[in-house]
Amino acid sequence: MVANRNQFAVSALMYGIGALSVVFALELVYFAFAGSGTSFKAAAPAQLSGTEALAIRSIGTEDDFHQIVERPLFTLDRKPLPENKAVQQINTVDIESRWSLSAVVSVGPTKHAYFQSLDGGQRVRLEEGMYFEKWKVELIDLEQVSLSSEGEAKTFRMKDIEIKARRKKPRSRAAVRKPTGKRTNLKGAAEKRLMSSQQAADSGKTATTAE
Repeated sequence: MVANRNQFAVSALMYGIGALSVVFALELVYFAFAGSGTSFKAAAPAQLSGTEALAIRSIGTEDDFHQIVERPLFTLDRKPLPENKAVQQINTVDIESRWSLSAVVSVGPTKHAYFQSLDGGQRVRLEEGMYFEKWKVELIDLEQVSLSSEGEAKTFRMKDIEIKARRKKPRSRAAVRKPTGKRTNLKGAAEKRLMSSQQAADSGKTATTAE
């Protein structure tokens, strides 16, 4: 009985010493981390430097990525570009003082309006619905072209061009009429009469001289 009690006491003592050792070890670990300033929170991401940091920052945030993904590739309010890209440059000068309607051509159901700069350096072809600088081509008729922009409307007419061209165009000389056969015969008869009268006058002078 005494042996069992001694064995139990030794076992309890050993367990107590082991527990104290564990507690002591945990305290050492705790004070070691506390002294170095390290906590048990999640570690902060590593700070990169140089070209690697610049490359990562250039990618952008997650919100920027979602905005790019959700952005539609095609929109209903897209405006077609004119064939001549130089016309797309906006000019504050009035369009009528820089461009003139040179021609209107109808190809089947489609009508094309040709505009030419007054200096003759540029020419552009437009259709209905296209944009000419900030002006939208609303209607193309055989005699005029209607444009609109922000509630303002302008009209280019072919008649104005034709009137100016007629004023500048010199008058053509009247064509010389070819003589008809009747007039040719009359002219020949007159020449014969003139020759006969001259011959008669010459013969009269000769007779007077002989006398």
